[in-house]
Amino acid sequence: MRTGTASTVLVMDGVSKDDLDPKALADQLHFRSRLTFNDLINDLDQKHLDNIGKATLLSIWTKHIKSLKRFSPEAATLFAEKYKKRPLQLRKSTYYSLKTSTIDESRAGGAKDVLSDIASQLQLQESDLDNILIPVAGDLVTVDRVRKLKRYTCTDVGIRNQHKWALPWIQLWHMKWAVLRSFYNTHWAGSIGKHLYGLRNDCNMLQWKNLNPTKCDFYSHHEAATVTFECLCIGALLLGACYNLFLGVPHTIKDIPRGNW
Repeated sequence: MRTGTASTVLVMDGVSKDDLDPKALADQLHFRSRLTFNDLINDLDQKHLDNIGKATLLSIWTKHIKSLKRFSPEAATLFAEKYKKRPLQLRKSTYYSLKTSTIDESRAGGAKDVLSDIASQLQLQESDLDNILIPVAGDLVTVDRVRKLKRYTCTDVGIRNQHKWALPWIQLWHMKWAVLRSFYNTHWAGSIGKHLYGLRNDCNMLQWKNLNPTKCDFYSHHEAATVTFECLCIGALLLGACYNLFLGVPHTIKDIPRGNW
């Protein structure tokens, strides 16, 4: 298909009907809207974030430094056991492919037709949508169009036509891609004068060619960001080792035992 929609229904396992209660969600959103920036900062578990940062450094060092490779399993255990938080239960997904359509979902009108088509294929009645939310997952364009559709039709007659039952939800891969594009937009400096620094300069030094931060192809740009970050982490370790080596002991390079080089 050049233009169209291919929808898939995923069965949500282990989720009760009350978990998707529209009133409970509305109350929660109203509560979150009153939070200040300081409230959000205080809500962070800073100790846990610090521990995850340390574990990330250890995993990178044990991955690339030969003498530390034997500690790699222990570094991996930090994520799997010691610092795990709200782990997801592994389940085998049950899914059903719906009929494809020629509907262009890149506009709010297209999003309306897609939701109507999905509801029709699932044979959903008005009464089925009274007290339930159905997550509609996709990329950020899908999320934006469904949000606009709900705003445009909020005064329509009937829950089905108001689309209150549709809960726009960005998929994990698309969320990661959006963060990656934002990362490049922030850290990809200009190519002239004093702007020869940051991610662009790092990629040039590593001979990373054909990167287009505007388009930001996911796989090549994700690999470039990962490699440059890991190089910075290794550089920090080497810098710390040199600092400790020369701090306060011996006074000249000749005094340093050969075994410490």
